[in-house]
Amino acid sequence: VVTIDRSLPTIFGPLYENETWTGDVTLTGDVTVPAGVTLTINPGVTVYFSALTDNQGSGNNVDRSELIVEGSLSAVGTAVDGIVFTSSSASPVKGDWHGIRVVTTGSAESVTMDYCTVSYGDLGIDIRTDGAGSSTTVSITNSTVEETSGTGIIVYAMNSGGQVSATLSNNIILNNDSV
Repeated sequence: VVTIDRSLPTIFGPLYENETWTGDVTLTGDVTVPAGVTLTINPGVTVYFSALTDNQGSGNNVDRSELIVEGSLSAVGTAVDGIVFTSSSASPVKGDWHGIRVVTTGSAESVTMDYCTVSYGDLGIDIRTDGAGSSTTVSITNSTVEETSGTGIIVYAMNSGGQVSATLSNNIILNNDSV
């Protein structure tokens, strides 16, 4: 008999239902938030990505872990208790993990990031919709995206009919290797 403790955070693979992360979380591989599912990350949480590894061997970079959001993400910190996405390395460097990829194909998905810091990935936050009828509402405010070996934030509607409604406000994009 196998018992699954749903109170523990998903550290690799897909989420099977809405999930809320509290306390520090270390991801060992790609984590996917499927369409129709919401990942909520509480203030004060640090999400560590295992440096230079991906036990799933999937995603855009089979050698680096990433957070893949096909559904919704709510990462709302505060000025006092921000949310951090970073490398697990004691001496992190650019490219230790892949990044946060928002790749929606459905409708009515949303990404809200407030008082977040994203650092030491291949990329910071990559937001794309794909396909007719797909729409994503994105709000990234009061956040810092830094020290990536690629872009800080990219927002892109792919193919005809895909829509991204983005609000980017009061953010710091710093020391990224690509525009």
